[in-house]
Amino acid sequence: MTHNIARRPGHFIFRVATPRFAAALVCAALAIVSSGLRAGPSVTLPGETKSVESDAGPVRLALLPFVKGENVSDFEYEQVSSAFYLALSRQKEFEIVPRFELMRLLQKAEEAGEDFESEDRIYTLAADNNIDLMVFGSVGAVQHFEYKGVNLRTVGLKVEIANVLRKQVFNTVAWSTSHLSGENIQQGEKISGLSTMAAAKLTWQSPDFFPVQIVFDPASQKAVARAPGADEAYKDRVRSQLLEMKLPPGAEIDSVLVNVREKKEMSGAGVVGCLTLVGWLFVPMWEVEYNLDMLVRVKYLNEEGVQYSEFADAGQARESFHFTAGNEKYEKPTVELLNSVGALVHKAIRNDRKLFIDRSELLRKLFQKDARPTADKV
Repeated sequence: MTHNIARRPGHFIFRVATPRFAAALVCAALAIVSSGLRAGPSVTLPGETKSVESDAGPVRLALLPFVKGENVSDFEYEQVSSAFYLALSRQKEFEIVPRFELMRLLQKAEEAGEDFESEDRIYTLAADNNIDLMVFGSVGAVQHFEYKGVNLRTVGLKVEIANVLRKQVFNTVAWSTSHLSGENIQQGEKISGLSTMAAAKLTWQSPDFFPVQIVFDPASQKAVARAPGADEAYKDRVRSQLLEMKLPPGAEIDSVLVNVREKKEMSGAGVVGCLTLVGWLFVPMWEVEYNLDMLVRVKYLNEEGVQYSEFADAGQARESFHFTAGNEKYEKPTVELLNSVGALVHKAIRNDRKLFIDRSELLRKLFQKDARPTADKV
């Protein structure tokens, strides 16, 4: 099967080697996101006949084919798609619409001459066929470098889940992972793990997992020599600090970005002298200026869908070091800034009352057949 993508205002055009209607269906489904549709809670679907009572049967979820980016290999696409399908199918809260049933639905609609170029029509089709939730998304990839046939690639997955009755997207997850080139079990498992994580995040079930990115200014690499694995240690420290703050269901940390800038220069304030065989040798001390800023994005639900709040703070430090100082001494100010700036961001999030509203009832309504609006409770 081949996939080609073109872009036009407000829509993705997704062409697959299947009936013409399949292309129109996926096009319309993805247009739900790209056009930013957020319908009001009182929308009634034209011609709706199915019951929406909570005892009307299991919640049915349709997983539409992912859009395949131009740089995505067939191996990467299949690993992501199949792993995501399996991850969703293991969640007992849903009944995944079988692929053969979805294709039969497409063929039947095509024979009826349906034309689905709008969001309303795709939602109506889903509602008329007893589909309660829809999931759609796209897979992208970037190749970072290639050397003697080996390259490092980053594969990204963006998925969204929509409630059919509300005509509303109520969660979005974007996640990525890096892997070396090669179509083997090890690389396949790494790519598949991306889908497993994204599926859990999409259903608001894994608030403890979120991406933390540490970005070092290029000059910082020369200023401070770090111990092996320091980057991961920094990430673990940030996660641990933020996880001390327990957000209620329906609110969670979406991503964390930390920028580190370190400037190292000879100190004019003092020198260190040592006696050698040829006399005294005077060596200047080093002075390092540390700058760190942190941005934490938190997402939460309300009646209009997914909302985002950003919290940022920064800190600065300056230290002088003996020329024989080791990695730990150079890294200590960075660690202290991570702690102090993280504490400031932590406090700002805690002071935002809207993030600590009880959304359990809203989540329950969104994930069941009876999806009528409900008010937030403090």
